[in-house]
Amino acid sequence: MVTGVKSSELKEMEKKRMQFNKIKKLMSILLCITMIFVVVGCSKEEKKETAVTKEQIDSFVSQSIESDGFKDELAFVDEEKALDQYGITKEEIESITAYLGTGASAEELVCIKTKDTDKIKSLMTQHLEEQKKNFESYLPDEVPKIESALVEVKGDYVIVCVADKIDTIKKLQSDNL
Repeated sequence: MVTGVKSSELKEMEKKRMQFNKIKKLMSILLCITMIFVVVGCSKEEKKETAVTKEQIDSFVSQSIESDGFKDELAFVDEEKALDQYGITKEEIESITAYLGTGASAEELVCIKTKDTDKIKSLMTQHLEEQKKNFESYLPDEVPKIESALVEVKGDYVIVCVADKIDTIKKLQSDNL
């Protein structure tokens, strides 16, 4: 034994050391749990935004068509023609609303409801790349519109818009969706 130190003092010191070790273990466990939450929280993909209703989409579409955002006169395209235009099958979507320009511009507005938004967004991005290539030699003034196109996922909808005044359309989208 250590000389000059009473056994009761040794017991008290040992008790404090054990309490200190317990606190260190507890702090280590809490730190590990915190780190797990941070890693898990940062690694998750963002969830889809809150649900968007058909009424909200319809309102956005009608306000967009009536706005001064488009230079060209857009015309409604039926589902069959729209699916063909974008290379999408009926099985991949729940619904599609499409308005296309006359061909004298690249302008278009498309809203597609689907369960696989990533796939449809990818297909629509490919469509825009093809449009860009086509218009580079045909009507090069339309290329900047395609490059600044709106391509977004809102809930179960993929929204694509090529417009002369894309900021007008983006504001309407922000206000409605």
